[in-house]
Amino acid sequence: MRRKTAALVLALGLIGLAGQARAAEVITLTLDKAKILRLDRPAAVIILAKPEIADVVLETQRLLFMIGRMAGETSLTILDSNHNEILAATLAVAPEDDRHISILRHCRAQGGGNCVPEETLNCAAGRCTVVASPGADTKTTGGGGAGAPN
Repeated sequence: MRRKTAALVLALGLIGLAGQARAAEVITLTLDKAKILRLDRPAAVIILAKPEIADVVLETQRLLFMIGRMAGETSLTILDSNHNEILAATLAVAPEDDRHISILRHCRAQGGGNCVPEETLNCAAGRCTVVASPGADTKTTGGGGAGAPN
């Protein structure tokens, strides 16, 4: 009997641990891309420290959509209806790395025309296109193209 009781207490203890909040973790998001997060129990409260970094949308009580809006990090805390922590995480938003390359140019201070000192390109299927960056000046030196010296 003692052995069954110990096993039951251990099992209940493990169930209790499974229901507790996961340790603080890092969730990586790609800039302007969505990621789905499924919760093991219903969420009631979502706290996002910097909403300009990411959007978090509660689709159902157990399903969230997260979208990276600006490069950076913010904290995400999710609570249940009893204000118990379901998740405490850092959302890290970064630009796409796999298909993007950055070109850095040495622009002349005077007389160099309009030169973009840094430009990011998305390259797939043998073709590269400019990735628009919020607030970036997209003017380039006339007719030089991406590989032309400035």
